This record gives sequence, C-alpha cells and structure tokens, in this order.
Amino acid sequence: MHNTIYKSLLRGMAVIAVLATAACGGTNSGSATPGADTPGADAPTGTAAGADVPSAQDGNAAVDTPDTASDVDGGTDTRDVADLSSGLDELQSYRQRFSYTVAGKDEQGKSYQQTIEFEQQVVNSSKEHHIKSTTTEGTTGTPGGSFELFVVGGATYVYSSDKEGTPSCFSFSSQESQSQAPNLLKPADLIGGIERATLLKRGETVEGILTDHYVFDEKNIPFGMFTSAKGDAWVAADGGYLVKYSAQATGKVTLAGQAAAQGEGSITWDYSLSDVNKIESITLPEVCEAQKPATDIPLPPNATEQANFGTMHSFNSPDAPADVAAFFKQALPAQGWSAGDETGSEDMYTLAFTKDGRTLTIMITKTEQGSSVVITEADAQ
Repeated sequence: MHNTIYKSLLRGMAVIAVLATAACGGTNSGSATPGADTPGADAPTGTAAGADVPSAQDGNAAVDTPDTASDVDGGTDTRDVADLSSGLDELQSYRQRFSYTVAGKDEQGKSYQQTIEFEQQVVNSSKEHHIKSTTTEGTTGTPGGSFELFVVGGATYVYSSDKEGTPSCFSFSSQESQSQAPNLLKPADLIGGIERATLLKRGETVEGILTDHYVFDEKNIPFGMFTSAKGDAWVAADGGYLVKYSAQATGKVTLAGQAAAQGEGSITWDYSLSDVNKIESITLPEVCEAQKPATDIPLPPNATEQANFGTMHSFNSPDAPADVAAFFKQALPAQGWSAGDETGSEDMYTLAFTKDGRTLTIMITKTEQGSSVVITEADAQ
C-alpha cells in the first residue's frame, strides 16, 4: 500500500510541474528545426528582464554581458538546454529553486495572477532530500497553500499545515523511498527543453560556479507556443548542469487548472542552483521528528510497508499472525515491557503491553500475503 502512496506523491509533484510548464496555448509560426546548423531565431539582445546576473558586489566576479550575439565568444555556437541534470549526481549536495508566475485573463475576461514556487534540497551521499511546493492565492480566488516532502533515514515524511498554521505530518517507509534517487524535481520537469540556444558568453561566474551563458527566444522553446519570449540560461562549464535560468514569455496563457485564457497573458520563469556541496543533512520539522518509531519498540526484521501517523505505527509481514505475535511476546519484555491482556485466533491477535506509564496495543490481522500489524501507543490510564 505504501509503495502506492509513495508513487502517487511523486506523480502528484510531477503533475504540478507539468501543469506549470504546459499552461499555455496559441500558435507559434517559427518553431525551431532540431539539428539545424544555425540558430532558428535572431539572437535576443541583452539579458531577459528579471535575470539576476551576479555582480562583483555579490562576490561572484561577474563579467560584462555583451549586447548582441555578434559579441559572443565563438560566434554562433549553439546547444540544446534540455534536462542538464546528470552532472548534479556528482555533487555532494545542492539547493534548487524554481518560481513560475502566470498572469492573464480567464474565460470571463477577469484578470488573474498566481505564482507557484518549488524548492528542493538534495544530499546525494545519504539519499536525503526535501521538496517544498508553495502556491500563492490567485486573484480569482484560486486557493494557495504549501506542501512539503522529506526523505530522511530511509523514510518519507509528508508535512503540511492548515489555515490556522497547525502542522501535521505522516511518514512511511518503502523500497522506493529508501532507494529513490534524491533529485525528484529535475530542471526538465520544470522548464522543458530549450533547442539550440545561442552562446552569449563563456566564463561567467554564478553562485560561485563557472558557467557558459546562453540566450534564446520563442523559436527555441518547443514545449510552448508564444507570441514572444526571451530568456537566459547559465550552464556549468564543468559538469554541464543548469545553474541558472530566467525567462519571460507572452501569448495565450492560462493558470494551471483554469479554463482557457482570453487574449494576451504573460509567464515568468526563474530557476537557480545554489549551496553546492554546502548542505550536510536535511532537518525534519519537529512534528515529523515525533513520527519516528520509539527505539524500544522492536519490529520483525522482515517488516515491510512501514508507516507512522502520530502514535500509530503499521507494517506488513510475510509471517502468519501467530508468528508475529510470538515475536512481540519475546522481543518487547527484553526491552522492559510487561505483557498484559491477550486475545488470539488463527486470523487475528490483539496484544497489550505497558512500560513506565505507556501502553501498547498491537493488532495483528491475517492477510493473503501474511499479516498486517497496527501498533498504537498511548499514556497509561
């Protein structure tokens, strides 16, 4: 069951990203032809509005940006800016930020604006990661909110808070969450591929990383059909991964989940990579820390599909209920627990234990694959 939950969460995050990049429509009369030897569009001039080019004051030793593609080192060098994330696997850790803002008019002609933001921290060595998605409340009443996903210590934690700010967390463990590659949100999931971007300048330093600076317009964007677009991408010279991306586009755009827009709208994207090799570990929120099982409640070594919600813990076992019951009746007293009431049959066992003002109730139910176990902990009455 928890394998299904984990996959559903990943699909949900991917759907949000796809909606962000696919929320556009209209026509594009100048699509680039892959494989061409020359750029499919006149090179954009300057830097996209809103692009945060590092300056000497930022400590990044930035260089002057040429005004046109004719000033490019190497002339008309081009490259596709696709996923460009494979080099991230070689880093010890990093932080990614992505924001997407869309503004336009809905089918009734009312103006709207909304922003979706993602942040991901990754520690490759421990396979830990943290994703946070935040959506602002739209001007047409579209609800905002945030969602966070942590993978720490081989367990997955889903964290959220209600309108009053009350936090909640549930966790589970599965083969997927223990072995999943940390980088769940890749640049391609968020911004799509840019075809044959034009090299503008080599040797620009962004976030302490030496990069090559590329520019592009609407003719280089295969996933969207825009009236106009203008953007910049900075690619790591060593590693080839995307360090920074900034773009603006206009056309028939719509907010994800809303009806088709009328007339012209605008979309702004911003992506950045930072804190390279500076993040040592992922810190769980306090309410998620409380989800960790108590160290004095041993579980069978063949326990699978572990999940925790508050003081309730569950897992599956390939063993029969009688064998699981026998495990607890031997293992818990060795941890200082005293056995209490017990009921049992071939299909179901209920066990009770107490220790230092705490009580455990263990329900073991027969399944086709073995047993399903639910452990509930409470203060003794």
